[in-house]
Amino acid sequence: MGRKLRNIETQIFRECNHLEINIAARVIRDGGLVAFPTETVYGLGANGLDRSAVRRIFIVKGRPLINPVILHFADFAEVQDVTSEIPDLGYELAEKFMPGPLTLILKRNKIVPDIITAGRDTVAVRVPKHDVARALIKQSGVPIAAPSANISQTPSGTKIEHVINDFNNKIEVVLGNNNQETFYGVESTILDLSHKIPVLLRPGFITLEDLNTVIGHIKVHDQPRRTDGFTGLMSPGLMQKHYAPKAEMLIVKKDIDFFSTVTDYAARTQKKIGVLLWGELASHLKEILSNNYLNNIYIENVGENIEDCLYNLYDSLRKFDNLCVNTIFTGEIVYEGGLYLTFKNRLYRAANNKFYKSMRS
Repeated sequence: MGRKLRNIETQIFRECNHLEINIAARVIRDGGLVAFPTETVYGLGANGLDRSAVRRIFIVKGRPLINPVILHFADFAEVQDVTSEIPDLGYELAEKFMPGPLTLILKRNKIVPDIITAGRDTVAVRVPKHDVARALIKQSGVPIAAPSANISQTPSGTKIEHVINDFNNKIEVVLGNNNQETFYGVESTILDLSHKIPVLLRPGFITLEDLNTVIGHIKVHDQPRRTDGFTGLMSPGLMQKHYAPKAEMLIVKKDIDFFSTVTDYAARTQKKIGVLLWGELASHLKEILSNNYLNNIYIENVGENIEDCLYNLYDSLRKFDNLCVNTIFTGEIVYEGGLYLTFKNRLYRAANNKFYKSMRS
């Protein structure tokens, strides 16, 4: 983006009371930036109708202009203000899943700045479920443009401390506290309704199976970053490398002995190794390590169930960043139904879809 960031005294509000939300809403109206919790991840918000304010989001995040952002509303009825057409299916989905972690891609109208849509003729809209987010939008009186609150391509912020680490002295307000954090810890499901057949662009906590209770047939878009040369991506979340830690991250295929791979690599390289696993796999590796003398392996167990795995994923990746590990190993996702499709999407993009290749091959 080429512009030097201004040094700003960031106000950090940890009560999320009426006064703090009013101050944050005034910042939004005045063209400033506010990080705030949603039920998915923290958002970095600006007045969605103010091109200059939205441009600051891209500058602060280091976000490429080809990557569009989502407009957030307090009520689905307000979506018609920024769209030229809402199909009947849009109203059906809104009735069932909104407020909630669902984003719809709809045909835009001229009120929407091009910077929001990456030059495309569609706009991403959603109605968050989080009380703080909805209160902020209502008090602001404008749709809030908000990608995830993190530096571009790094793990999304799911806790207020993540956001403070990334944006202190770069934005006007951070809103949130430990009692009002995110619920799901993973970004919204994105469904494109701008074509005849709906297309799932990004899986989220609302699953393909959930959507199929309303829609008879859905295409699943599984290609990474794609543009037509003149406009940007169809929606957020389509970069091949996304949500990524600083260290190289490698996926170990299921037909390779994960535990010997990790221990051999750690012993040969003597590098600081991170291992991201779940459930019994993490416990098993800890047992193996207790029987040898390797002290350069750091294990993060993201959870015993898929909901915990999703919620803890970004926090675990950020912990590896803080430990300055050199390489992170994780396992292949075999089952792809329900929330496993979402977990695979985030985990594989964090790893840039890179699979481990033996050093001896």
